[in-house]
Amino acid sequence: MGFLIFALVFVPLIQFLLIDVFTGLETKPFLDSIMKMMPPQFKMIIGDQFFSSLSVEGAAGFGLNHPVVLTLIIILITGITSKHIAGAIENGTMEMLLSLPVRRTTLILRLWWSVAIILIVIVVFALIGLYTGVVIYDKINAQFIDKVLRIGLNLFFLILVIMSFSLMISSFMKESGRASSLSAIVILILYFVDILGSLWKPLEFFKPFNIFYYYQPQKLITGQRTLMENLPVLFSLSLIFLLISLWKFRKRDI
Repeated sequence: MGFLIFALVFVPLIQFLLIDVFTGLETKPFLDSIMKMMPPQFKMIIGDQFFSSLSVEGAAGFGLNHPVVLTLIIILITGITSKHIAGAIENGTMEMLLSLPVRRTTLILRLWWSVAIILIVIVVFALIGLYTGVVIYDKINAQFIDKVLRIGLNLFFLILVIMSFSLMISSFMKESGRASSLSAIVILILYFVDILGSLWKPLEFFKPFNIFYYYQPQKLITGQRTLMENLPVLFSLSLIFLLISLWKFRKRDI
């Protein structure tokens, strides 16, 4: 609960501060012109996120895709799912729960829905922080609201996949620490492989097989990508991981 409260404060605060910093950046026009003259290789090293953040919309997209934000969310949701499945098996709580007239399937589904609601709350708080910053330091309009809502929806489905994957890993294991660590390590590896795929051509081929390929806020803002290219894939993966969790937990020994 303490870590969740920290996330609900820290995530929207980052969004607010990024808007604050950007709108107060007087060197933006100069920096923009300098970067346009840079060689393509240099731009590739810095990354598209930096250049797209040279607008308020880009700063909003970057904030919702900030590595610190994603890492914090990954640690939080892998910790929650691991604690209530593998952790409950480890400390004996699961035996007590299963002694009650409750189905194993019900336990998994309730946990999945509960964490999904937590994810919605985190995304809503992030959007509130972002919109508040824009209202205070810049002008907000319907088009901006729509674009950021699309990013928020895409972010929710991304972290829903991460949560479902962590739940699946936890359904196979008996120790909370190992389940949480394994889930977080796999997701973070995918995140860094996605970044490297933009810099190293041999890895570019694998980008469509990475969940982070289906969450690109900058391309959503510029119209280079649509939600219908992302959400079906993310939703399908979430459902697959959930079904595997149900199948494994229903038949495993406690």
